[in-house]
Amino acid sequence: MSARVWGRVRRRVADEGPAAARIAVTVVAAWQTALWLGADQPPVFAAIVPLVALRSDPAAAFSTSLERVGGVVAGVLLGIVVLQWLHPSTAALALVVSLGLALGMVLRAGTSLDVQIAASSLLVLANPSPDAYALDRMWETAAGAAVTVLLAPLLWPPGTIWTSCSVRPGRCAGPGTRPAAPNGP
Repeated sequence: MSARVWGRVRRRVADEGPAAARIAVTVVAAWQTALWLGADQPPVFAAIVPLVALRSDPAAAFSTSLERVGGVVAGVLLGIVVLQWLHPSTAALALVVSLGLALGMVLRAGTSLDVQIAASSLLVLANPSPDAYALDRMWETAAGAAVTVLLAPLLWPPGTIWTSCSVRPGRCAGPGTRPAAPNGP
């Protein structure tokens, strides 16, 4: 690789490495917490929450985690209700995805379509043990959200910049950052 490419790699690691390390710490803490709480399967759903909630703006960890929990609960309930009347099939798939997306349009907190409800209901539909899956999915997601909400302010104290600005003056790597100081006086 050329020196220019290595320079870009070094800048990205310097800019995003600390945030990636803090996200990794939060993912591991959420996983371990779910194990301590009695997860009998690898607690992937607990670990997913910090990956999603901290990827762009750690200051929004609370609202993002809450949205995730709400979307999972709504999707799980939708999947369970549909399975009371339909067996897993193409028709059931069309119904849970369509209803999940419709609910995602209405219940979303941000400006983009919330697909969490549709995804969660689809996973319930596809699971061979939907009731057990639904319960595990909900409590693991809640545990991951709790860990994320508790650790985010400790790992990203208020007033800190969560990603560094680019080495070029006036350009920042992400939301919540401030421009780099120009070189020279």
